[in-house]
Amino acid sequence: MVKKGRVENRAERQHAKFSKNLGVQIIQELGPDAKSLSVFHRTPNFALPMRRKILYPEGQNRATSRYPELYDLRERYFGGFAYEWDDRNTLSNTPEARETFWESLW
Repeated sequence: MVKKGRVENRAERQHAKFSKNLGVQIIQELGPDAKSLSVFHRTPNFALPMRRKILYPEGQNRATSRYPELYDLRERYFGGFAYEWDDRNTLSNTPEARETFWESLW
């Protein structure tokens, strides 16, 4: 139950049925403290972990200073992502090499 912006009964079993990004955000808030969490998520076309962290002014200023570079990259690369298209077959590399590649993009 949500009351005044806080989640009560966090230790209880939670069930969630959502669609789109709101569901992902709510799940990430409930998940860490729930005793058990069952999620029924309809058609998650694109969902990434939030990787939440405390923001400090120094880090925020560093990120803001990169905006012009990032805006330029989104115009030059496929789909607006800041990396180039890779034509290799995913399974042509070892699992370790794939993991390294995907982490470098993230």
